[in-house]
Amino acid sequence: MPLYNFRCDSCEHEVEWLMSMQEKKHLKDPGPCPKCLEISLRSVIGKSSFKLRGEGWAKDNYTKTTDANMHTGRKT
Repeated sequence: MPLYNFRCDSCEHEVEWLMSMQEKKHLKDPGPCPKCLEISLRSVIGKSSFKLRGEGWAKDNYTKTTDANMHTGRKT
């Protein structure tokens, strides 16, 4: 299940909630801020925990061209 981040517009307090995408889809009002109790929470974009694992990604120089293919423009 993904983490969703909410920030209070009044006190700038941030909250992270673990909920399914179905729950988030039906969530119209996240409720009051747990710190100041104002009804001013809004959804914000947080950091992703997505990681590329295995071989063949850009960090492994997958997109690096070789000297032999420099003239043809092909990548290896």
